[in-house]
Amino acid sequence: MLSDDVTLMNEIKDLHNRYPFMGYRRITVLLSHAGYETNRKRVLRIMRILEIQAIYPKRNLSVLPPYNSSMNRLVNR
Repeated sequence: MLSDDVTLMNEIKDLHNRYPFMGYRRITVLLSHAGYETNRKRVLRIMRILEIQAIYPKRNLSVLPPYNSSMNRLVNR
């Protein structure tokens, strides 16, 4: 590993701990604002090495589709 990669790894870990919902694209933007000269492919590669992924909302499977409520209204007539 290059020393630049190790520095970027530490910075990416810190950013991910502060902003766990941000993916590699937004982390790339934050790194460029912090003065690091890197591209999204490098950030993505390092995030894969570190096994870091953004946290995304999951599907809400407990909510019934709307067609069930209309069928219930027709049955209750």
